[in-house]
Amino acid sequence: AEDQAETVLLRLLRGTGVDGLGAMSPCQSFGVGSLIRPLLAYRRAELAAYAEARGLLWVDDPGNASLRYDRVRVRQHLLPTLESEWPGAVHALNALARDARADREARGLLLAPRLEAALLEHDGPMRVSCLAAEPPVIQCLMLREWLRSGGIRPPGRRRLEASIAAFVRAAPDRAPEMSWPEGRVARFGDQLYRLPVVWPSVPDNEVVKGPEPRTWPG
Repeated sequence: AEDQAETVLLRLLRGTGVDGLGAMSPCQSFGVGSLIRPLLAYRRAELAAYAEARGLLWVDDPGNASLRYDRVRVRQHLLPTLESEWPGAVHALNALARDARADREARGLLLAPRLEAALLEHDGPMRVSCLAAEPPVIQCLMLREWLRSGGIRPPGRRRLEASIAAFVRAAPDRAPEMSWPEGRVARFGDQLYRLPVVWPSVPDNEVVKGPEPRTWPG
């Protein structure tokens, strides 16, 4: 539970949006399987007491004590200070994360009919004309949900809003793109396509010559 509270605080301090406040999910898709966090609701002291009572051993990561990391500074300084002033801080931050995830899930259900109408095919390209017909706030929500459904983490709000404006206003013969570290979207005609991130080109293989063989006398 402390890890979840730390994540919420870190995202708040970094200027996250509402979705970012959902922090870590108890269960989420991960490749072809799922990533499950069954102990997310338990306090650190509870887990330590359980392990000690049963003689369990564990490994402490040395990085957990290094103040060079933001999370460690939050863990050792900020969160204890908050709890000393507001004893329910960890519980409140976890409740905020749960509410944010529930809000995101509800939003996804409400957006589903709009997204279905805007896509050329299931989970395919999105029609720009359908996106342009929606209010700006809905446009951002639709594009975010479409990116997530394709397994892509959306960019920040400002970049998203600027890119939507470029996609909507571009002349039919233009092909604007939006790129960020986790993904890329390009417009072709009336369609938006999710594209893989462009990686640096791989250099040609080079043959490294070893030392010349020695010639022995005789």
